[in-house]
Amino acid sequence: MNELSPWAVSAYSHLAEARHPVLTKEIGGLKVCYLLTTDSLWITAERKGEQRVAFRALYCPGNAPEIENVKDEKQSTIIHIACDTGRFKVQIALSGTIKLPVIRYTTTLIPAADLLIPYWPKDIVIGSNVNVPKGVIHAGQEGTRTGFIYFSTGKSNGSSVFYLQNLTALGDYCDQTETSLGNSVGGKWPELGFSLPVSTVKALRAAKEVVISDALVAIENTVPATEAEMVQQYFRMLGSIYLLMPKPDTIYQDWPAILDKGLKDLNNSPGCWSQVAGNKYFNAYVSDYETPPEIMVQLAVLLPLQDYIEWSGATLEVIETIKKGLSAFYDKKLGTIMRWLPAAEDKLKGDEEQKVPLVMDSWYLHHPLLNLSRMALKGDKLARELFLGSIDYAIKVAHTFK
Repeated sequence: MNELSPWAVSAYSHLAEARHPVLTKEIGGLKVCYLLTTDSLWITAERKGEQRVAFRALYCPGNAPEIENVKDEKQSTIIHIACDTGRFKVQIALSGTIKLPVIRYTTTLIPAADLLIPYWPKDIVIGSNVNVPKGVIHAGQEGTRTGFIYFSTGKSNGSSVFYLQNLTALGDYCDQTETSLGNSVGGKWPELGFSLPVSTVKALRAAKEVVISDALVAIENTVPATEAEMVQQYFRMLGSIYLLMPKPDTIYQDWPAILDKGLKDLNNSPGCWSQVAGNKYFNAYVSDYETPPEIMVQLAVLLPLQDYIEWSGATLEVIETIKKGLSAFYDKKLGTIMRWLPAAEDKLKGDEEQKVPLVMDSWYLHHPLLNLSRMALKGDKLARELFLGSIDYAIKVAHTFK
């Protein structure tokens, strides 16, 4: 059973009454209609014998929208609509391939007054008021990650839809209303898609144009039967949409200057360093003096510094400072390097399961050994000594934890 909200019931009713499309298009066997109802502009998409999927490109709650102008080209349409809420511009573009058509609709609003948004309905409804098909939602937005939903209608004779809301385009809306786009795409079958974040305190400013939707929709007339087919379809549809996403211009980054500033901070900031038994060690986190020095941290900084001097020909005293303290991580009794500096293990409080002496994830053994091997191959005698002195222990670990 599919429970419906009042907005979905109203949408199905209005769509059933809308018999005269503003325009009708076709792409890849997909019939696409632009329908104006008593409160919305809908884009419907359906293939012969399949269920219709309707996308709400514009919503004018409580008042009838009126079309002011339509500019139509072969695969691109701009519709200007006015209502009491304000003036809307909806840009609709059809692209993609015969097998995988893509619909993109971008809607902007110039509010007639300072507007609060106490509620906004989802922008997808599936089927009709007399026939709501069964379907499955394969994946969707999690938190503030990509605003998408991927679903299929029906089974053998159904279709699959990948809907993506370009959240970047909605940045101005969020700035004005001080809202988040987290979990803004989702819903419950058959009401899915995007809804504007609720704003009951900060309003959209009157007379200032703002993007309220930028949706890209890929539709394929197959329903995946297996997990492997679903994964393949997911990437195929995502790829078709990604190519249409606006991409930022390439700008020059002055990495040498950034690097010089980083080196200065690394050398001179007291928050980067701790001192134990006459040697200086990098903190894992800035100003973290509660945790003992870790060998992985020392080597993770040392290797890039060595790459830098090979590239630049510069000399860095900090390299010798790091190397001076490395031998203190070696435990002769166990025959291996240790994660925590043995001379500072008394700082460990056991507040995490690995923050106790003689305990470490395998990552903290193998990553330092990898870096020591790289240094040894470049002729570093100390690194060679520490690596070869620990390798038997690493083999023992591998045999113990198969």
